[in-house]
Amino acid sequence: MLRQRGNGTSALCVVPGSGFRQKKDTFHFRSTFLPPEEQMDQFIASIKTFHSEFMDKYR
Repeated sequence: MLRQRGNGTSALCVVPGSGFRQKKDTFHFRSTFLPPEEQMDQFIASIKTFHSEFMDKYR
């Protein structure tokens, strides 16, 4: 679930791929996105921003 935190940042909840027969030495996740269709563009932009900020912080 992508959500807005009180401090203005976003959070994303995902499930590790290890619960879905993940092949050895691979890393992935699964998630379900259910925003209304009219919010999809903004939702995708939010995921992109979240990922970029996360990678900048933990790279």
